[in-house]
Amino acid sequence: MTRSARAEGLRVGLFRPITLWPFPGAALAEVTRTASRVLVFELNAGQMLDDVRQYVHDRETVAFIGGVSIHESGLTFGPLLDAAPIRERIVSSVTGQAASLPAGRGVAR
Repeated sequence: MTRSARAEGLRVGLFRPITLWPFPGAALAEVTRTASRVLVFELNAGQMLDDVRQYVHDRETVAFIGGVSIHESGLTFGPLLDAAPIRERIVSSVTGQAASLPAGRGVAR
């Protein structure tokens, strides 16, 4: 997804921690040093936001684009695991267009 977004002229990157304990704060701080926006995608209710905000250069650049995604049957994961909704949220945040964000969560401006 990162390659296709870059091919379209969007300046995006990816930081995927291998472990969350200990949290890779120094590495995150380094790669986000010049970022104008830091998007946090997790299939959760936003628990990683505080960890990420602790290490980025500007806490106001952090935006949550994930959420809890359960299929309507309650038996499996929901549509947020599909590439299209994730891509829509990334592009919306980068371009400033409205996105389909989880209730109660918005893109930090």
